[in-house]
Amino acid sequence: MRNSVDIQLANLKLEKLSDYAIKFSGINESVSFTFGSSSGVLDVTGVEYELDGKKSLVDVPSVVPAIIGSGATKRSVFHFLDKQFVGNRGLRAGITIHGAESQWSSLPHDFELNLEEGFEESFFYGLGSEEIPGAIQVGRGVWQDLSPVDECWFVGDRQSSIIPMGYHPIVGLPGTIVSYCWAYIAKHPHWEKVK
Repeated sequence: MRNSVDIQLANLKLEKLSDYAIKFSGINESVSFTFGSSSGVLDVTGVEYELDGKKSLVDVPSVVPAIIGSGATKRSVFHFLDKQFVGNRGLRAGITIHGAESQWSSLPHDFELNLEEGFEESFFYGLGSEEIPGAIQVGRGVWQDLSPVDECWFVGDRQSSIIPMGYHPIVGLPGTIVSYCWAYIAKHPHWEKVK
């Protein structure tokens, strides 16, 4: 499923709550992102985590990004839900913002190249460009049911995609700054992106 808004997988759901908010839901837990604008690069103003009906706010300014890559692959990755925050629960979520126009994200985490059944991840894109579609999503690996994928597809601002396990960079078209909220279910300890 590409270029949709709402996504429902076996254990992961993405829904657009408004022009300014989205929600990722896992098993008995969810995380909502609120943005300061309804278009362009995602500017997170609020993050709320809910576990078994109990809500808590994430202190957005205290989340320090990891700077990943260099040159044309340099990007800031904010981990709002990681193992340190939610313990052994499975939902992991954050946002990635590319450092400049027309950049691409580089290779995935090592575990994502060891293709396994059941990996569930989705992206919600915020593209800083007047151009449509704005970016190209690459998918080379397997979908959640282990069916193979080797495709590229266009994505636009405030659209979402299911992301396969494997190689899945996103490339900003000329003049586009790419950002995306992401979430996945860490069903196994070796699926942790932050150790």
